[in-house]
Amino acid sequence: MAAEEPRVFLPDAAELYQVRRVLGEGDASLEPADQLLLQEANAALENAAPTLVLSFPALCADVQTLALGYYFNDYEPFAEGAALLLRDAFLGEGAPLEAQGVDVAEVGRRLPLSWLVDAVGLIGASPAWSREDQQGLEAWMGRYLDWLLGSGPGQEALRAADHLGTWAELQVAALGLFSGRLFQARQALAERAPRRLAGQLDVVGRQPLELKQPDALSACMANLVGLFDLADLGRHVGADLWQWEGEGGRSLRRACSWLVLQGLENPWPHPQECPFEAAWWVPLLRRAARRWTDSGLEGRLRTLPGVDWAADRTNLLYPPIV
Repeated sequence: MAAEEPRVFLPDAAELYQVRRVLGEGDASLEPADQLLLQEANAALENAAPTLVLSFPALCADVQTLALGYYFNDYEPFAEGAALLLRDAFLGEGAPLEAQGVDVAEVGRRLPLSWLVDAVGLIGASPAWSREDQQGLEAWMGRYLDWLLGSGPGQEALRAADHLGTWAELQVAALGLFSGRLFQARQALAERAPRRLAGQLDVVGRQPLELKQPDALSACMANLVGLFDLADLGRHVGADLWQWEGEGGRSLRRACSWLVLQGLENPWPHPQECPFEAAWWVPLLRRAARRWTDSGLEGRLRTLPGVDWAADRTNLLYPPIV
């Protein structure tokens, strides 16, 4: 049976347990999200086979989906599938995921590690995931953290002033917390992250470096979500990045308000070559609405055109504050 409060770092463990409890009591408001999650977890279970080779992002996505399906529904095969994927990728003989020869762009593509460690916490109470598995994965993540902090590509990514730097910093923070390396996590969140916010956000709320990207709206959204993740992790080391305010009023709130105004309320005035899905707004709006309750963002989320917001798993991870 799933633990009452899982060992997670991005979402709030007590809130996840509360969501799990009300789902068990038949809360109709969360049923659409849980039903879609169950469908996606059953599809991911088909991928949990040693003979099927997944890309790293796809593997992380399947592990997260299976872990969430297990935690909220106590369906043991989901935990077994997640554990199988994790062992094959990280712990098995000849496991292919090694931090050798990785370039700076690949550091960015390994972003799902920050969510992957939370997925591990969600299956932590299952007999499918042993203490030896946990210790082995913590050791692997510790080695990857050492590589990230000490290698040329890792250092180059951490020096990046744009989204690459955000994603690399996010990995350092999450892996530091997961592997018990609190000193490294604290350096990332309490020392470097405020400087990163000051350098990436201007006084209006724009992200100048992301606006230079060919898909500027996607880049701004992805970078801001990464900064939100850093802010959520900050609570574990006493760093309140949600309320951070820099010179000229720079802040996460101002950056979010600017992006919503320019990217959602008005035609986007910057490059965006690839299609942008309206559903991508759901997690950003919900997480912001929970932090800044007078912002009107929750209401905007519920009126996104063509989006079934009630079925989004954001409702399970970050339930609305009522």
